[in-house]
Amino acid sequence: MNRYISISLFYVITYYCAINEIAEIYALMLIVMVIFQFSSFENSIYILSLALLIPFFDTTPILGSEKLTLERIAFFPFLLQLSNKIQIRKFNMNKKNSFNFLISAVILVAFFSILQIIFDINQYEYFTPFRLLGFIIDIIIVLFFFYGVFGKMNNKSIDKVFDMFLFILILEGISILLLIIYNPNYLYSTLGPEVRVYSIERNLYFGTRNVWGILFSLIFVITFIRFQMRKRKNIDLLNILMMIISLTITVVSLSRRAYFLCLIGIGIAFLMQRNFKPIIFAGLIALVIFLLPTDFLYLRVESMLLARSFEDLRYASSGTISYEATEQFLNNITIIPNALSGRTYERNLSESLWSGILYRQGVLGLLFQFIVLFLIYRKYNAKLTIRANDLQVHVVLMKLIIIIFFIMGFITSGCYFINFIGYIQQIGIITLFLFFYSELMIFKYENNKLSYL
Repeated sequence: MNRYISISLFYVITYYCAINEIAEIYALMLIVMVIFQFSSFENSIYILSLALLIPFFDTTPILGSEKLTLERIAFFPFLLQLSNKIQIRKFNMNKKNSFNFLISAVILVAFFSILQIIFDINQYEYFTPFRLLGFIIDIIIVLFFFYGVFGKMNNKSIDKVFDMFLFILILEGISILLLIIYNPNYLYSTLGPEVRVYSIERNLYFGTRNVWGILFSLIFVITFIRFQMRKRKNIDLLNILMMIISLTITVVSLSRRAYFLCLIGIGIAFLMQRNFKPIIFAGLIALVIFLLPTDFLYLRVESMLLARSFEDLRYASSGTISYEATEQFLNNITIIPNALSGRTYERNLSESLWSGILYRQGVLGLLFQFIVLFLIYRKYNAKLTIRANDLQVHVVLMKLIIIIFFIMGFITSGCYFINFIGYIQQIGIITLFLFFYSELMIFKYENNKLSYL
């Protein structure tokens, strides 16, 4: 309980300082947080988790310096603590190629993003050598973070880290809900510019509504599956609270991509489990939503539901579905990536992850990403008959995440282990954690098969 109180205080004070631009107290609190990391290895992990999961720690400069972020300064106490910990298991504990391929896929996206900057430096004048170095360091920090968690923590401590993930996201969720409560006109922003609330739609501290809408939609699907598949009698309050908050944020996000992700997530989960349990739960949730005054939901999707032509659909989708976006996607299907051949563009018109990867890596790079997704899916599909309930949950979750990533990659750029620019964002942190955790579950199962029989 003490760890939750500490993280809550750190979050509330730094968030208050960030939105009110109290730079001195903000910097002082970060120093306190770094000192707190030295109290234990677990606390160094929790502070670094906060830095990795909450966007405003990246967008809020420390005393005017954008080079300093909580993630970067919290990495050094973590690294010192890490060096004093005994390795419990290898990072690639199951010695499987899917692990190596996934790490390679993540690094490849970042590598080609760096290549693009080098080949077309005039297009990225804001990228100084220090910024480029910081970009590389951020990837290294994430990989070391997961090495520390899954290589040097025991199983119980790893469970606590995931609980802390949920708790941190609950804090972010509450912050977003409070923003909407104080600005209720946001829910009717489709009626015209006079009721639009740009401080929520393009929030400086949590990203655009599509960013946090898709994030919490995916979190809802994950917590929903964990809730309805678990056979244990004890109640996981954090999971339930996260499920409620993430569903609420998904509904009020007004993000049609978030709605789509939620629908396909629950639908695919139903097909995977081949029972009506998830549909019954989802039906009850939908009934509660429809009983509430949610007319703003219809207003948001009305334009797409009433579309009678491609032009209507194009207008309703903010231009992401268009001839220009399709042509751009097709033009990127090349062996030598357009990003490395002098053909540049300022915007990914379709906002598609796969279009962005095509541009930076070419058709071979995109094919490699698809192969990695296929290998991970095939690996977990082969383990669907395992009796152990905890492992079954994570087998279904990983298969579901892979399918969602593949589908959402055509309509959004950030729903993947790493976005096409090369940043590992919140969705990447959470799903990479679940992948490594699933690997740990398989490792435990393979070494203790008799206890599951």
